[in-house]
Amino acid sequence: MPIRMDDRAVFERVPLERMASFTVRHCESPKYRFRLHYHPELELSLVIRGRGVRLAGDSIDEFLEGDLCLFGANLPHGRFSTREAGPIHTLVVQFLPDFGKPLLASQPEFRPLARLYQSAERGLKLAGDTRDRVASLLRLLSGQPPGSMERTLTLLRALGLMCGDATCVPLSDQSPVLAGAPAGDDRLRRVLARLQCEPYALPSQREVAELIGMSPQSFSRFFKRRVGKTYVEYVNRWRVAIACRSMVEAGVTITEAAFAAGFESISNFNRRFRAVKGVSPSEFRNGARCFGAAPGSDPEP
Repeated sequence: MPIRMDDRAVFERVPLERMASFTVRHCESPKYRFRLHYHPELELSLVIRGRGVRLAGDSIDEFLEGDLCLFGANLPHGRFSTREAGPIHTLVVQFLPDFGKPLLASQPEFRPLARLYQSAERGLKLAGDTRDRVASLLRLLSGQPPGSMERTLTLLRALGLMCGDATCVPLSDQSPVLAGAPAGDDRLRRVLARLQCEPYALPSQREVAELIGMSPQSFSRFFKRRVGKTYVEYVNRWRVAIACRSMVEAGVTITEAAFAAGFESISNFNRRFRAVKGVSPSEFRNGARCFGAAPGSDPEP
């Protein structure tokens, strides 16, 4: 029986503040729905209060108070929690990829920002001293006048702290499907769009090779060169992410999640899941329940 979930990310129109190149807002809710969304703006998101499960691209992880991430342009992302886990309060800063563009083009000191924006395509999680310093700047920024030079300089300082910082680790193994492939690479864009179109019916390597007019062997080399992993590895990570969402949002059993995600055996699912997430499906599911998600139980085979 198919699992009823809305897997497609929805477009979110971000209202920028008047006479300002970015927006700053506090988002408070007694309960967050696990709703994927995307927008052309980059987003710095600080969890001031709350806990739950965070999704970014193909990444699904628990989050706690103090969680600070930079989501790239058009990267599908969302957070999920329940009333039992308590209310969630986030401070969100959203800005278009052309923020600081004249500086990027003319001043060498600002060129690291371009690399940061590119790294953020997969999402970045901040940690350690950098996280604490950026979080302090975001709190300061939220109290400064919209459209002021003071506020703009504070955001540039926060972004500058992140440039080249080794503690900023990628969240997702995927580049954003909805943002498309690298410029000019229409073939990869078509393949990624096909995967996004039917996440529960992922095509075989032969099918996607035919889609772009290549032999399976040529496609295999092409995909590995462009994405950095084989098509089979990529699809397995995608299926693990789908299974995670099924267990977290729909509260299904491990067995149901495995077969709904396209795995043909529980043993193969357990092996692939541990390779991707570093824990067993049962450990992941038990951890999700600690955050008020995934009711029920299912002993791992």
